[in-house]
Amino acid sequence: MNAKLVIAGLAGVCLTVGNAAAQQSPTRMGGLMVSAFVGGSANSDLQRSGARAEWLARDGPESRQFARRLTAETAGVVGLSAAYWFNPYWGVRTQAAFTPSRLEIAVSQRETHDIPIDAEVTGPSRYGAFRVWTYDANLLFRAPVTPRGRVALYGFVGGGVVKYEVSVEQGLPPEAVQAFADQESKTQPVGVLGIGAMVPLHRKSLGLSFELSDHISRTPVQGSPESSIVGVNRVQVTTGEETGPSRVQLINHVRILVGLTWRAR
Repeated sequence: MNAKLVIAGLAGVCLTVGNAAAQQSPTRMGGLMVSAFVGGSANSDLQRSGARAEWLARDGPESRQFARRLTAETAGVVGLSAAYWFNPYWGVRTQAAFTPSRLEIAVSQRETHDIPIDAEVTGPSRYGAFRVWTYDANLLFRAPVTPRGRVALYGFVGGGVVKYEVSVEQGLPPEAVQAFADQESKTQPVGVLGIGAMVPLHRKSLGLSFELSDHISRTPVQGSPESSIVGVNRVQVTTGEETGPSRVQLINHVRILVGLTWRAR
């Protein structure tokens, strides 16, 4: 009888120690987590427009059709987030970030190789500031695997708002003039999805976070009215709104982030 009590007591101690060790695992999600992060971002095309270039060559007038792509250049990202894990598998998070980009026009070199060189009309050319602010809330879920026992994998999905700001003083491409003619900013809903990983550091309350995310929203540039541009080399370009499948409705704001995370223990 005494032997059975001893064995039961040892089993209880082992179970308690095992549970305590699991609770103290550095990859276990739980409680409050605050992160500061930096990284880079890339945007899909804000809008596309058809264009025709006309110029005077030695043999007479010449013309060429091509496509102009209004986009935002690749830029850095800074931001903050605060998350709370209700248990090791589910949590919620709020996040705010800022991307200081610029508007630019890009064209295909294959389509414009025989047009006289003129960045004013055929690009690529950079314009005024295009600042992207995002504020979103996410549902977090922990992946059921822990590579090497040191990497906590998770995913997230959510939504919020995105604010696009432009600098009118620094100039706008003709494709963006109508969209931002009456105001220098636009705010609209955004959907968010992504994956991440956290690696605990030697100090149990700190960790490194890595994330890949996509913010999806309607393009702030819905229309591109016909306009004419005359370059320094006497190349005139007439642009007009693209129709059909080439017209942009939704845009992607993709980020790769690295952050330092503090965890309340």
